[in-house]
Amino acid sequence: MSGLAQTGASLVHRSAGGGELWVSGAIGSWPDAVDAVIDLEGGLDPVQVPYGAVYAAMPISDGPVDFDLRRVSALARLVAELLEQGAHVLVHCGAGINRANLVAGTAL
Repeated sequence: MSGLAQTGASLVHRSAGGGELWVSGAIGSWPDAVDAVIDLEGGLDPVQVPYGAVYAAMPISDGPVDFDLRRVSALARLVAELLEQGAHVLVHCGAGINRANLVAGTAL
């Protein structure tokens, strides 16, 4: 079992180039297998992100307040580009249900 699955993250896609897309809510530790963390909550301490991993914090409200589809599209493009490069990408939000899955689904 992957280190990501042991933390409660869910694999949602494996690309032909070897990239993996994971979504997760709040998890206790970051596995070494992560090449990029997309933080939609904005509450992560960058120290929690594995050394050398890409870290992008772009908070999105959980609900209809100030929802910005352009922000979702930009994040989805970033995730898609990272996957094409073979990266293991973790999209993180508070519960790993709404925002993370919206960005992950849009990226695919």
